Amino acid sequence: MTRLRLASIMLTVTVLAAGCAAPRAESVQDQSGASVRESRVLTFGVPREVTSLYPSMNTAGGTAATHRLFNAGLAVVDDTGDVRPELAEIPRFNTDSWRVLPDGKMETMYRLKPGLAWHDGQPLDAEDYVFAKRVYAQPGVEMSRPRPERLMESVVAVDPTSVLIRWQSPYAGANSLVMADFDPLPRHILAEAFARVEQDQSQAAAFNNLPYWKSEYVGTGPYQLVAWEPGSHYEGVAFDRFALGRPRIDRVVHKIMDDQVVITHILSGTMDLGQMNFEHYGLLERDWAKNGKGTLLIGEGNVQPNEIQLRPEYVGHPGLLDVRVRRALAHTIDRQALNDGVFDGRGIMVETIVPPRAPNNLNEQVERAIMRYPYDPRRAEQLMNEAGFTRDREGLFADASGQRFVVDFERNRASDRERLQLIMVDTWKRAGFEVRPYELPQGEPPREARYTFPGIQGQGSANEGTWASVSIGSAQNRWTGNNRSGFSNAEYDRLYEAFGGTLNQAERTQQFIGMMRIYSEFLPTFITHFSLNSWAVAAHLKGVKNETKPIGELTVGTIRYFNIHEWEWQ
Repeated sequence: MTRLRLASIMLTVTVLAAGCAAPRAESVQDQSGASVRESRVLTFGVPREVTSLYPSMNTAGGTAATHRLFNAGLAVVDDTGDVRPELAEIPRFNTDSWRVLPDGKMETMYRLKPGLAWHDGQPLDAEDYVFAKRVYAQPGVEMSRPRPERLMESVVAVDPTSVLIRWQSPYAGANSLVMADFDPLPRHILAEAFARVEQDQSQAAAFNNLPYWKSEYVGTGPYQLVAWEPGSHYEGVAFDRFALGRPRIDRVVHKIMDDQVVITHILSGTMDLGQMNFEHYGLLERDWAKNGKGTLLIGEGNVQPNEIQLRPEYVGHPGLLDVRVRRALAHTIDRQALNDGVFDGRGIMVETIVPPRAPNNLNEQVERAIMRYPYDPRRAEQLMNEAGFTRDREGLFADASGQRFVVDFERNRASDRERLQLIMVDTWKRAGFEVRPYELPQGEPPREARYTFPGIQGQGSANEGTWASVSIGSAQNRWTGNNRSGFSNAEYDRLYEAFGGTLNQAERTQQFIGMMRIYSEFLPTFITHFSLNSWAVAAHLKGVKNETKPIGELTVGTIRYFNIHEWEWQ
């Protein structure tokens, strides 16, 4: 961090410390107008705002923390990576709750916990899952179609507490439907509006814009929404009937703010928990944590891809469609320079979605099977020559007609992305590539822009489904799906479908390795590292743990809200 930026932060801290007191007890009302008893407020900040509080309706990334406050899943993943029951008992393989049928299809039975309720007090039952399946399947309703839901043939309410899911084929994740996989919908609120959509599809836009999805949201999570001030904050009060027990902290205020503002609040003692970029970790480590003011948590976040446009109708320079050019660019990514310049040598630098600490030596198995791209400018120049590009008078690659190979590199406004982009652009230029850096505008970009960029785009995350054809975003699916590059490969699709439908672990591992091999050969994305999740937890708050999330065969640390109902004051 520069001295100027550090001085700016410290000056802001001084102002905040003078003008802000520690979090105080306040009294609020819930959506029904009932008063909520006075309590100390848990205040924390994150940098992104959701577009909807219902996970499958949201179009903003990196917002699972917000959704966790107000939503729950049939199951939840704990800090060890184990799947635990949340709203329902977990199906067990080869029992009446999880059966593979003679025709190759499959059934799972989720038995809901007794006494479940929505935040408005209405009962939550199996029919709410049946209703949700109907909504997901309706054309025109702007919801993402996560893989589990797409594989469901039908959902049946056997009785008020029994949800029978019939699957088109075996699905290995059928016993771990966590939040955002297959969430229920309150039919007592939405059924009338949805009936109009079923009668007249032109009513879908009105359904998509119901205030329910935002300011009037009613969910099932540990906290009930009492206020949402766009661009500012969300407020929630503890939900007495939360499936895992009433939260121990009565009220939360979730503030939306830049990480530099978060750090000033943490240092001044006006915030209990804050997410920040890694650049601030050292500052807090040297002073704040050392003096016993709190604890720093750091761990693996999501893998960070740089998507490459592979659709001819959108690509800015056709050279990107040549795999030799993409391989040449890959050979001039200096991951050591990125690690030193962005993460002070503590980064998790990778070429695939597999982290170094993956279980069962998966990382070593994948590395043996894939094509690798070590930093090698000479090899990059050979590949560019093979593709018909040579260096011009300024040392930059151009084709036989003298037209220079130029590519745009977009990235979001996160400061670690900025430093990463600057280093990559400089390294590419020294290797002969003219790459033009571009910062995406602040705020939520048009959904279409995530898929129609002309060159390279550095934002989002990736998993094994990112490069499946079924995940390609297009106008036909209202620009949803993780496949932003438009990559399509028949063998990859075959392995992806087999991976989801195979229950044998050894076979799944080989299918996953096969997908990574194809990915490495065609390079639809440049993967550089796993993000480092950095959080500051004030000393007076206890119970915060690292959460983990399955990614294929992996387990990668993500957010820390899975047990927020257990947090309490020291």
